[in-house]
Amino acid sequence: MAPEDRRFNDDDYFSDREKEDYFFKKEKDQNRDEYYRGKHGNSFDKDDFSSDNYPKDDYLKDDNPKDEYVKDDNPKDEYVKDDYAYASKKDNKDLNRYKDRFEDDFFKDEDFDYSDNEDIPSDVDPDEYSTRTRKIKQKKRKRKIISSAILIFIVIAIIAVGAFFLFKFFKNKISSGADETTTSVNETIDVPSNLALSEDISMVVAGARENLLEPDINFIFYSKFDSKIGKLTNLAIPVNTLMDIPGFGLESTDKAVEYGGMDLLMLTLKKALAMDINRYMIFDIKSIVDKIGGININLDSELTISNSENDEEIILQAGDNKLDGTEAVSYLKHYSGIRNEVPISQTANQKKIFDAILLAVNGDSDEELQKNLNSISNYFDTNIDGEEIFQLFSTFAKLPDENNTIYPLDVTSVELEGGNIFYVPDISKLSSIFDIQQQGTESTILNKVTSDLQVLNGAGTPGIAGQVSSLFKDLKYDDGTAKFNVLQAKDADNYNYTSTQIIVNSSDASYMALAEEIKTILKAGNITQNSDAPTQNIVIIVGADYGKETATETTAQQGEAVKINILNGVGTAGLAGKAKAQLEKNLNSLEKIVEVTEVKDAANFNYNETEIIFFENTDLINNVAQQIQKELGAGVIKYSDTNPDNVKISIILGKDYTAK
Repeated sequence: MAPEDRRFNDDDYFSDREKEDYFFKKEKDQNRDEYYRGKHGNSFDKDDFSSDNYPKDDYLKDDNPKDEYVKDDNPKDEYVKDDYAYASKKDNKDLNRYKDRFEDDFFKDEDFDYSDNEDIPSDVDPDEYSTRTRKIKQKKRKRKIISSAILIFIVIAIIAVGAFFLFKFFKNKISSGADETTTSVNETIDVPSNLALSEDISMVVAGARENLLEPDINFIFYSKFDSKIGKLTNLAIPVNTLMDIPGFGLESTDKAVEYGGMDLLMLTLKKALAMDINRYMIFDIKSIVDKIGGININLDSELTISNSENDEEIILQAGDNKLDGTEAVSYLKHYSGIRNEVPISQTANQKKIFDAILLAVNGDSDEELQKNLNSISNYFDTNIDGEEIFQLFSTFAKLPDENNTIYPLDVTSVELEGGNIFYVPDISKLSSIFDIQQQGTESTILNKVTSDLQVLNGAGTPGIAGQVSSLFKDLKYDDGTAKFNVLQAKDADNYNYTSTQIIVNSSDASYMALAEEIKTILKAGNITQNSDAPTQNIVIIVGADYGKETATETTAQQGEAVKINILNGVGTAGLAGKAKAQLEKNLNSLEKIVEVTEVKDAANFNYNETEIIFFENTDLINNVAQQIQKELGAGVIKYSDTNPDNVKISIILGKDYTAK
């Protein structure tokens, strides 16, 4: 149909008679007679409109001489005829004006008709169904198809992104065999032409309980081999040492393997220890030890450890002991740092298991080493190639003791929310342990770096952060340049820091030199380095160890016993008196160490864990608190500067003491 135009109407397009004939054609179920009866009234009969009086379609005949519109002498291009071959000059002028608009219109008159073979829906009236209806429905179907395709694409994109971020997790689940460990080292390892390890190696070594796909880490070593002098230096790291795991924040170090495998552990240690680490190895300890028929270790004294599978006691004798896989894992767990009763410095004892595995796998010949390596190849994972693995086992197993040393990482314990004990590393001694050449203090002074210094109160003592800040305000280099720009002192995130933390947010050696100077001035503190920090500065978190008295100033040197009181935090009748009798009997057997000044009920009976709170931070008081903890067989040691009972140590008994 022609577009609506106010300058053009139906009267210009059709004559009256043409309109009648046109609509008769459209309205199929209405004949001409009925139409005229409706138009002129009921007084007309059919005969009144005979064909003689009203000749039908005479004007369409070619031989009609009276039809001025179809004369042969009329130029063909003067008129544009409609379907009835009827037109006028005026009509044709208007039609020509809108001809293009008629031809380009989306819908034509014929669009409102339907063909005989068109599939009309059963529930639709054929008279109401047309080509236009069909086209509209086709467009709707196209839109629906396009919308569905877009939606499917979005869903696929979301699934792909989710799969990417969960890859580390799901790759373990789809691996065949829940109990059998599969690794990247499953090719046959051949004997190399050169058995000596001829290149330097800086790597992280870790041990898992049994399954490398979901590893329960029980030891972590940082190991550096100097091929020029044939020396292997190892650093034993407690598994629950707090480190900044990239992408996950501050967590215990063993979590890095769980979150992102050995690659993430390697990156974590590289950042925390400021060491260049490029190799890794992780061992399925239980499976390897059982596969090679057990290992032998030698102990200086008898040792009782807890079975890692059922918590039963395992007693190891002084001298030689042959361990199976479960016993080897239990030994590693005992010295991993998770046992509060085991001194953290004894993590170095884990090396006995590692050395014993190296010796057992190495065997008595190169052929035996090759056989053993191939038999355990499914129980360790590494980014070291097969030939280098052979050289590593062969070289490390034959090193003399003086060229195969281990050091425990210097750490201090910190109790976080929930009562869990973790360790904060101190890397200040690593350069001397691994013989790393660094810029000296003179070089640092020449740099004349001025560091922003933030001091935080992590002990809870009022004004202590401001007091420490004042120590560094006037420190200058020899040319008058200030060493520190001291920022406003404020509180830390909590008051549970037992040891002072010196955090260096820089990889610059000059900042490390300033940190060493801070530690010397404070006579306390552990230095940690955050090389990837966006802003270079130094942060001091003052802990309970700052400013503690020397032994000559303590009451113990005056021959006085340490005054303590005991509070019943459970509600069991006579519990505090029982603990008093136990401590006085066992701790004062040789000399009077403690004096229990009172026993009483605590403020409530909801203590699940015994608390041993000391109020004077000295070596003597710390030692007595540890003896009390050992004697009670329960409890956690805390520091507080709130001392309402005026004693040196206050004990609040919890349910862990009654459960003994």
